[in-house]
Amino acid sequence: MTAPTNGAEGVAPAVLLYYIATRQIDERDAVCRFLMVAGEFGSFFKKGATILAAQGGCQAEIGVSSAMAAGALDAVIGTLWETARDMSDKYKETSEGGLAAQIPVNVIEC
Repeated sequence: MTAPTNGAEGVAPAVLLYYIATRQIDERDAVCRFLMVAGEFGSFFKKGATILAAQGGCQAEIGVSSAMAAGALDAVIGTLWETARDMSDKYKETSEGGLAAQIPVNVIEC
């Protein structure tokens, strides 16, 4: 599986191997589900943008393959939501917190 291209070929298989090694589940069902979900994520990127580094740079390779692998682990989605609920509001919007709220921007009119 090259996901999405040779530049990021090890991401999805490595996550899949970790998933199989750490879960007490039926390997065949887990592998099939993982590959189907990862493949669907990849197709979203391919249809809506690009998976080619020549067109989209590193984000098109490592970013897409990471999204494919993450999308194929239900725990990632649950963890994202749990983290979002626990996160302080001041860190959720860059317009209200962080550097964006602390650094004034001077606009010079021409």
